[in-house]
Amino acid sequence: MKKFVLAAVVSLLALSLYAGDTAEMWSRVYLRSTSLDQKTTAMEKMVQLDDPALEITMTLALDELINGALATQAVGPNSYVWENLVRMVMNELAQYQAVDSAYLINQVVEERSGIIKADAIMALGDMRAMVYAPGIATMLRNLNMNSSGNKSASELIAYSSVYALGKMKAVEGFSPVFYAQVGWYTRRTRLMAEKVLSEMLEDPSDEFLKIIKDADYKNKLIALNGELQSTAPAEGKEKVVIEALKQGIETFSSDPTELSDLYQLRIAALTACYQLGISNGDTLGYFLKAYKDADKLEEKILVVQAVGTNGSDEAVKMMGEWLNDFHERMLSHLNPSNDEITLITQLIYGLELSGNPLAKPLLSEIEVYGYSNKINRAAAAALKKME
Repeated sequence: MKKFVLAAVVSLLALSLYAGDTAEMWSRVYLRSTSLDQKTTAMEKMVQLDDPALEITMTLALDELINGALATQAVGPNSYVWENLVRMVMNELAQYQAVDSAYLINQVVEERSGIIKADAIMALGDMRAMVYAPGIATMLRNLNMNSSGNKSASELIAYSSVYALGKMKAVEGFSPVFYAQVGWYTRRTRLMAEKVLSEMLEDPSDEFLKIIKDADYKNKLIALNGELQSTAPAEGKEKVVIEALKQGIETFSSDPTELSDLYQLRIAALTACYQLGISNGDTLGYFLKAYKDADKLEEKILVVQAVGTNGSDEAVKMMGEWLNDFHERMLSHLNPSNDEITLITQLIYGLELSGNPLAKPLLSEIEVYGYSNKINRAAAAALKKME
């Protein structure tokens, strides 16, 4: 019966409009219809048209559905039809970039739950309704910290929030999306957050810098790697690497897991210093402490490479002092161990890497102390390359 009534209305309108505008026709049909089924049919026709001229009709429709007479249909036997119609309208408004209707969609976010709330959040993202970015960021931050309750329902909202903040490219959403990437969610949501984070900001350096300062040890490393893989400019990466190095060297813990995380953070930061060719003088103090405190050969070697990359007069003097420790031992007839021979060789390479003329006399004097032929040859080869 309902479909028959709708068909009759459509026929009458078609006769009166002749070759009139199709969008206007279906708009009139929708507004004159009284039942959800009739309105759903008319709305489906308008959605197929994909005509931005229908924005006003869609906005009026959404207002009627959530604030008007049809709002009562949100509960009861027609709730499923009501919800699908609301979702359809919100999605279409998002496609139109109808920001003027965003306040109604945000009302759905605040008043509803489940899939309709998730769709509303994503619609705000699709239409780049930036005024609501802080609220979505706060919502995601709270979800990141609370895995209790209905996890499935919470993750649905978290996923939609990550999506929306990514579409908005909102800087206030960067930290919540980062913690969603490492959060309690399933792989699907974490992968979405990882992808969104990599595309969110052209230069995420300042945001990663904040995270490295405040995060736990494991997440400091994840933030550093995120910065290094990003599109940030060299100067941005440099300041993040230096902060990560500082955190890895100056932070203390007695927990074995945290100690391991700090070690990995130092290794990653030192490797970046070498690979990026960072020559900032502020790093020398960190290099000195890292060298003295290092228990593993791998870390000492990376420190030497990073100091060599620095290349300054102070850096060369620092490597000279480290070499002198071995010279004094040789004068006392204390031959270096295999690990120490490796480290001496790396110091020779570091002096060569510096390209600094001050390194030449340091390399020249090595044969005086009676090292092995291998070490003497390495020093001679380094000198030759520096000529």
